[in-house]
Amino acid sequence: MKYVIELEEILSRHIIVDAESSKEAINKVEILYENGNICVDDRDYNGIRLNFCRQATNDDINRYGVYE
Repeated sequence: MKYVIELEEILSRHIIVDAESSKEAINKVEILYENGNICVDDRDYNGIRLNFCRQATNDDINRYGVYE
């Protein structure tokens, strides 16, 4: 059997901002990130997450290839 497994790399960084609320703080960080002021890289590596998707179809095999 062949299966499609999603491998997701996790990059994370703690950011400190001055804000009136947690919602405002999240909004500020989102804007900073979107404007390129915050850039995560390999130094921010924090592991992987593996998720089972489904049994592989022929379309999956053609799209992703097969690892042995």
